Amino acid sequence: MWPESSASWQPFFYNYFIAGLIVPGSIIPIYLEMRILHLNNTYLGLVILFVTATLPFGIFLFTGFIKTIPREIDEAAIIDGSNPYQLYFRIVFPLLKPVTITVSIFVFIAVWNNVAYYLYFSKSTQYPLPLSIYSFFGKYSQSWNLVFADILVGIVPCLILFMFAQKYMVSGITAGAVKG
Repeated sequence: MWPESSASWQPFFYNYFIAGLIVPGSIIPIYLEMRILHLNNTYLGLVILFVTATLPFGIFLFTGFIKTIPREIDEAAIIDGSNPYQLYFRIVFPLLKPVTITVSIFVFIAVWNNVAYYLYFSKSTQYPLPLSIYSFFGKYSQSWNLVFADILVGIVPCLILFMFAQKYMVSGITAGAVKG
């Protein structure tokens, strides 16, 4: 149940997902795989790409955070008669609130600002707002007023998100960080 469990397969899966932080995404093999699976220019294809790209970071932070939770908490809940579902939903999940918000914000920012995946794997009608800036540049003219308006509108959601979730982000990052 916890990252400290003695399951023999656990280090393999942890290292497998953490390797995703090290290995850079390569556009050509991903494109070929998406084409074989007929997922180019689909929302499902984009969702699969972003989940696989951001999952290692989430697992890294969640694992680091869960390791800081004292084991006595779940042992006390089990002694008090909690079943596994009550343990997760009433004890563990509320404790995961800061790291969940932190991972959610980082995933949102990663998806919002990703240019390569949208550019190569989706139609122009599926582009996010930050990528639409390029539509205001022509061969002979640039609409700077529209570019700056688009930049302003693109920054606002990120700023609002950071303003409301700043305290959770700081506690989530520090609690999920690897301790020496």
